[in-house]
Amino acid sequence: MDFIRFRELAGWTCEQAAEKIRESGEERFARVNASMVSKHERGVTFPSPDLIERYMQITDGAVTFNDWWAVRQSARARA
Repeated sequence: MDFIRFRELAGWTCEQAAEKIRESGEERFARVNASMVSKHERGVTFPSPDLIERYMQITDGAVTFNDWWAVRQSARARA
């Protein structure tokens, strides 16, 4: 499932998703913000492996690496 769909079904804004990522308390996620989440969702930028793992955690495994890869491929096809 792509993250946009998951987020919308969960009723989260991009800011709320960013907050959930930052809730880990890990310094490496401290700078995640709504803009970054939106860029990941649209395939403008590709999340790091650590961040993909964090997305998997906050979605209880509903959004995986393969989902992010599909977003990236789709974005490249549109470009």
